[in-house]
Amino acid sequence: MRTKILLWGTGHCFNKYIYFVELYEAQKNYKVIGVTSDNSGYMRLRNYAYINKENLSQQSFDVLIIMAEGNSRYSIQNEAIALGIDDKKII
Repeated sequence: MRTKILLWGTGHCFNKYIYFVELYEAQKNYKVIGVTSDNSGYMRLRNYAYINKENLSQQSFDVLIIMAEGNSRYSIQNEAIALGIDDKKII
């Protein structure tokens, strides 16, 4: 069974690390179900569905990968927890 991943963040870290995510996904162990961020202007991003943060509770995923660094990372983590995402799923 493939691990379902949600990516949060569409800025510098997304652009820096997306190739690694795609590599793991190509190895068939992981499946990115979508991407979310504060920028709601997307419909799709690099062939991934854009999911509005308000709809995250309706999504089924195993891991949330925060694609940000520094203070932004902690802000996103706190927001995710406030939205009801289990902190054990957040990396």
